[in-house]
Formats: sequence, C-alpha cells, structure tokens
Amino acid sequence: MNLELQDYIMLAIWTIIIVSLLIVEFQTADLVSVWFIVGALASGISVLFNAKIWLQIIIFVIVSGICILATRPLAKKINSKDTIPTNIDSIINKVAVVTKEIKNGEKGEVKVDYKLWPAISSSGEFNVGDKVIVQSVTGNKLQVTKIEEIEIL
Repeated sequence: MNLELQDYIMLAIWTIIIVSLLIVEFQTADLVSVWFIVGALASGISVLFNAKIWLQIIIFVIVSGICILATRPLAKKINSKDTIPTNIDSIINKVAVVTKEIKNGEKGEVKVDYKLWPAISSSGEFNVGDKVIVQSVTGNKLQVTKIEEIEIL
C-alpha cells in the first residue's frame, strides 16, 4: 500500500464527507444520508487500494445506489408516521360566531361548540356576532369564511 499525496488528499476528502453526513444524520429524525455514508466509506477504502479518482466516484455512486435500493423500503416502513386524527377535524364546516372582530388577513376570535378559537379570514372582514363557517385549521387558528345565505322562495 504505497500512497501518494493525492491519495492522502482524497482520503481526507472522503473522511470529511463521512463526518459531514454523520452530522446531518444525527441532526434529523429520518434516515436521510446513511446510504451515502456507506458509499463514502467504500470510496475511502478504495483509496487504500490506489483507485483512481474517477473510480472512487463510481464506487460512491454504485454503493450508495445499492444501499438505497436495498434498504429504502425498510427505512420508509420504519419511519412511516401514521396521521393520528384529532377532534379538531370535527369542527371543520361548523358554524362559528365571531367574538372578536376579524379583519382581512388578521387574527380575530370565534366561538365553536362553546370554545373560543383564534380565527383568520382571507375572504372578508367580520364583526362581533357575525356567523361564519370553519373552512380549515392551520396550527391552532381556524380559517373562516362568510356563510352563504340561502334564499327561500
């Protein structure tokens, strides 16, 4: 194993890549870079066998690709986060009464099912006492719109 300066530089580069990817992996809750860590490790080992730079890059791409193809379905299954519905979904499409004035794009307040909620509207302004309908929930704010009045003939 007779290494030249270029080999030491490439070994340092692959080491930096591995350490950087490890930091990224530890900072995230999902598996996002583990496959590339294995690819970089394989490329770093190839340096010890005097592989040319182009071959190291090919090894990195191929080993990373094989790792992704082999383990990604398993990783997706492990990391799948099932959505747990909450009771907040039950107030969508319900009628609410404005308890604090809602200006266009600004936060106000509405009462739904005897509870007060922060509310916003992008479809108009509402005064205290107006009745609105809950369109969606964003964070803890309700997106409300005007109730269309039905004409009775």
